[in-house]
Amino acid sequence: MWALKRTGNKELTEDIAQNFWIIIWTNPAIIKVNDNSSAKDYLLRYFSYRMLDYIKSAGVQRLGNESK
Repeated sequence: MWALKRTGNKELTEDIAQNFWIIIWTNPAIIKVNDNSSAKDYLLRYFSYRMLDYIKSAGVQRLGNESK
């Protein structure tokens, strides 16, 4: 729901979430934990950055298609 509120697009949100979990599943060593051994903050931040990257790349592709 958090990502859906930010993207406003269910399919885009599902794509972002799927890509995020594929990355985490295939490379769990990237997960960092805090002093309480919690990965929550890291995962939220990582997901946020991946969401922004995905939206930026989609926006760049859309702009490229509009200029043709």
